[in-house]
Amino acid sequence: ATLIVVPLVLIQTPWMKGVLKNQVVKIANNEINGTLSIEKIKGNFFKNIEIVEIAVSDANSDTILNIDKLGLKYSLLDLFVGRVTVNDFYLLSPQINMQQFDDSSWNFESLIISDTTKVKEEKSEPFDLKIAILIDKIRLENGEINIINSDSIIPKKIEYLDINISAFYSRSKLLAKLNKFTFDALNPDFTLKNLIIAVNYDFKKWQLDELSLQTALNLIEIGGDFTDFDN
Repeated sequence: ATLIVVPLVLIQTPWMKGVLKNQVVKIANNEINGTLSIEKIKGNFFKNIEIVEIAVSDANSDTILNIDKLGLKYSLLDLFVGRVTVNDFYLLSPQINMQQFDDSSWNFESLIISDTTKVKEEKSEPFDLKIAILIDKIRLENGEINIINSDSIIPKKIEYLDINISAFYSRSKLLAKLNKFTFDALNPDFTLKNLIIAVNYDFKKWQLDELSLQTALNLIEIGGDFTDFDN
């Protein structure tokens, strides 16, 4: 019993969370052509985990991504009944700084380290996940995207970006709903007040249960059935 209790207690300590944070940063920085920094990792790891003040910068130390908080709340006990339950997965106040250069490449592309190793392609097996997955909320709140490029069609800034998604998967059905998708775009200006989409799939037929698109000037609502697009 001691062999189980000691690790469970140790993982709750600030020291162990600091070790975990340093290890995550070390692994990430070996995989990108830039720098990842994290202020701290919080949570009890049995029900939740939260990463505070995440920043990603390129090789020139220009910040590409900032996230105030990234968190996950879950139920480990549901594994005993054959289900993965995510109560809440959230990104709070993410800020992305995008810049397109004269050669049409983007600044975030420089983060990718080219892998010249050839990997032998293997035949993929049909997707058959035996465990159910319940996702109560995936949410992004107060997002901001700053864009520098010469294309007049692409907004120079997107702010107040909010997204909320829920989903359920089992071997007999798939349910997914975009509960909220809103943003304000600047230069050119456009406001998406909300986009709602709800679909379900019984692995034979897709059904669109709800579609609602609301802008500053229009409201469009649609519902209906769609046959399996693969056949």
